[in-house]
Amino acid sequence: MREFENSLFNYICIITSCLFCAFLSDGSQRYRFTQIGLIATVGADFFLVFLPFQLKVPGMICFCVTQTAYFLLTYVEDENLFRKKIHLILRIAFSVLSIVLTVFVLGSRVDVLSIISVFYYAHLILNVIFSYLQFKKLRVFAIALTLFIVSDTLIGFDNLSSYLLIPRGSIIFFLKRLFKGWVMPLYIIAQVMIPLSLLPQKRKSLQKEKTNG
Repeated sequence: MREFENSLFNYICIITSCLFCAFLSDGSQRYRFTQIGLIATVGADFFLVFLPFQLKVPGMICFCVTQTAYFLLTYVEDENLFRKKIHLILRIAFSVLSIVLTVFVLGSRVDVLSIISVFYYAHLILNVIFSYLQFKKLRVFAIALTLFIVSDTLIGFDNLSSYLLIPRGSIIFFLKRLFKGWVMPLYIIAQVMIPLSLLPQKRKSLQKEKTNG
């Protein structure tokens, strides 16, 4: 019962964050991609957190939509044309490499979930990198994605044991035990910070409306 209550609380936090984002709408592309990312996150957590049983493939597909939305956000916000070209090249390269390396490393143990998960994680890494390259503009968003990737890395350590043997004395085993209780707090904080990253832009939009009015 307590586990269900925790799952329900976590899911309500994600839904609240998504709904709060709608109040920060200013019609910009940045807002739209943020909102799409949060809606997809609500979908992902429905399959992975809210349900009494996990549907991992649909959940990870939703998370891929989330990271695609955040890729588009970091891309359209970037004013450096050369960096945008590099960004696109890296996206294509990481997409291909994530699939090839997963098949190569896991061999006969590869499945749809592992391919989707590595693909998702590769794009999350790129989103973190390119948000920090625009840190002045995307400061809060970059920090939110950092917490997001730390949380997902800890979850990934748990899931890795389904595919590879994790020795008890390994660094992965140690980190998994050490930060076990940090996964959901970090994840929820990240999801709350993502819509909050729109506040400065919304404030500017309101000030502009007052000036014009």
